[in-house]
Amino acid sequence: MTTVSSFLMGTEPLTEDQERKVLSSPKIGKIAAAVRAISAATGGLPFVGDLVSQIRKSLERPVTDGVIQAWKKRSELLEFTDTAKHPPEEQITYTIGEYSVESVYEPSLKLCINGVEEWTIAVEAEIALDVDAGDLLIQGGRIWELRLGTATARGTLRVEGQEVAKRESEPIALPGTVRFENGIPIAAALGG
Repeated sequence: MTTVSSFLMGTEPLTEDQERKVLSSPKIGKIAAAVRAISAATGGLPFVGDLVSQIRKSLERPVTDGVIQAWKKRSELLEFTDTAKHPPEEQITYTIGEYSVESVYEPSLKLCINGVEEWTIAVEAEIALDVDAGDLLIQGGRIWELRLGTATARGTLRVEGQEVAKRESEPIALPGTVRFENGIPIAAALGG
């Protein structure tokens, strides 16, 4: 499964250029200076690798989460919560044509050095999916299945406002069917 982390960052260490961008932030530069002062014997900056590892962990969520969140908020789905029109046992296949979905993930990381000083490092990942078509299986006011066609994904990763990674995919076939064990309630997402 493709996650926000694997799409934007892959599994390889940051390139020198990406590391330079991270370190160019005044806040990260201050942290780097503190790490150097604490561990003068360290030739590199081991915290950069640890920082990248924590960023990856914070972004380990499926890229398709954004699609699901966007679909359940579409106001035209609200009609499927009306039990007078759609009894609970009725299954509806709702087709959505071409559309775009954008999601922003903003985890923050807290860093303590020697238990003395603490920094909060802002991370922002933007993911956009341009989907050519999709079907939802709806029953009882809930989305039970998501059937996708193909999509093009693009995204940007920023650490403390510095663009670290940017990527755009070729059109990719999305997984055939995603099933939701308890269904995703439509009305709750729309304020109902």
